[in-house]
Amino acid sequence: MMGFTKDLLANSSEDCVVHECKSPRGCTQVFAKAGARFSLDGSPSPHALLDFDKPPLVDPNRSRCDYLLAADGGSRKDGWLAFVEVTSGKKGAGEACRQIQSSMDLVENLVPQGRSLLVRAVVVGTMGRHEREMLNRPGYQVRFRGMRPSVVRVIKDGSKLATILQ
Repeated sequence: MMGFTKDLLANSSEDCVVHECKSPRGCTQVFAKAGARFSLDGSPSPHALLDFDKPPLVDPNRSRCDYLLAADGGSRKDGWLAFVEVTSGKKGAGEACRQIQSSMDLVENLVPQGRSLLVRAVVVGTMGRHEREMLNRPGYQVRFRGMRPSVVRVIKDGSKLATILQ
């Protein structure tokens, strides 16, 4: 690992890291939780995937999303952060946003200051049409470290996470 991803991992616990890819060609690893899955095929590399359910990354009693993908950004930015909530369709827009925002607040302390980052929030799985539409409303946006508010995007079960990293 080098650059942004290496710095982030230095500030977090090894127990939370469920996947690391150091190859410049990337990887095709698939992850599943709560009845839905996503692929890291096409994701920027090097990257690491951290599981928020693995202690001691966060307080187990605190609301949080499922994963954090951290990747070096290449020539455009120092790095990428993708906050990932995996659902099988029973989660509402408000709950998903609260979990992602809570995770963003927790990660602020792990990410070195002064980095130029591209931050994305995504729900993997199925959500009803009404819930997806609610995610486009201003009250359902999330914010990392004072950046512009971000819309939480939804990708289908089995999709490549890289589709939201564009």
